[in-house]
Amino acid sequence: MSTILKTFFPREEEYNNFINFLKINKVKFNEEYKYPEYLFTLEDISKEFLENLYKDFGFYIFADKDISLIDVFHDTIMKTDITVSGAESCTGGLISKFLTDNAGASKYFKYAVTSYSNEAKTKILYVNQEKIKEKGVVSKSIIIGMLDGLEYIYPTNIAYAVSGVAGPDGGIEEKPIGTVFIGVLQYGRRDIERYLFKGDRWQIRRYATWTVLLKMLNKVKQEI
Repeated sequence: MSTILKTFFPREEEYNNFINFLKINKVKFNEEYKYPEYLFTLEDISKEFLENLYKDFGFYIFADKDISLIDVFHDTIMKTDITVSGAESCTGGLISKFLTDNAGASKYFKYAVTSYSNEAKTKILYVNQEKIKEKGVVSKSIIIGMLDGLEYIYPTNIAYAVSGVAGPDGGIEEKPIGTVFIGVLQYGRRDIERYLFKGDRWQIRRYATWTVLLKMLNKVKQEI
């Protein structure tokens, strides 16, 4: 009997850990890369093994059929009264684009600020200008400021913020191309992580977008 799992791994080591787990347990599987997602078909696994798999890697498994992450997010959040807002820098509105691809998204998606410039961050989101000078625009401090700005101008149940270096220029030794800070705010609790995505400008922005969706999906699931 076959088991289908649809997954997304923001970091390469997370994908490698998943593959190693399958190999160590001698699971027969087939994988298909459906950028940026993976479709896994596992053969003849026990219920106990599947439970353990979800225990260790459930954060990255978003469906048991071939369906896109954005569609799973839409279908899941539509069952709730949760609202979402966002602030985007390096993604330039890409997250908003995907969130509004599904009809009915206005039920949960309220607004987003594409604060691409430093001026937009300070004048619209009230990010501290001195923090930008001190820490740089690609930093945890700025993500905190962007999230706090969203909370101030129009609070929603979940808010996201993204700032990074998508390339092909702009990278430095401390923050090479692909460095992206992503934050999600839920009921006053901030979840902020630094990522280093590989690829060209489009791939970096797409991975950042899918990482935001995955993080928000897991937070929405906690409410169901």
